[in-house]
Amino acid sequence: MKEHSFSDTAYEHAWRMFDRHAQQRVDCFNLFVLVLGGLLAAAIAVIDMTHGGRFIIAVGLLSLGAHKVFSDLEARTRQLVKNAEQALMKFEDAFAQACGGELRMLAKADAQSDSSKVSYSSAFQYALELLRILSVAEIAFGVVNLFLCFKLTS
Repeated sequence: MKEHSFSDTAYEHAWRMFDRHAQQRVDCFNLFVLVLGGLLAAAIAVIDMTHGGRFIIAVGLLSLGAHKVFSDLEARTRQLVKNAEQALMKFEDAFAQACGGELRMLAKADAQSDSSKVSYSSAFQYALELLRILSVAEIAFGVVNLFLCFKLTS
């Protein structure tokens, strides 16, 4: 049986943590898309209702709740991925020193990142912000709908 050094074990642990949390971010986004589709379908269904003001407000509040949950999940997984990246960068530095060369894939990728390109994080943040704006608009629409229904019936 092959013996692993502490450094090998630490590197494998850092890599597994990076891989796990990066996959969690993707899974979180996939779940967000699924929930967003359900909320959109619910919003369309209740908008067609004659007296659906209360339901429209309820769907808007559910959308705001989904925004909060997914924003918190994204912030947490983003931090966990960054922690794992930092651990891997330390191993890259040690490897580069041992080899006498420059082999820093993560650091180079960070230095070469162009601010005009859309990253996963910024795309998810835009989608979350759009959900928040639409939720508030939906609640406002529901309040107006309730007001008009009560005004027409009285």
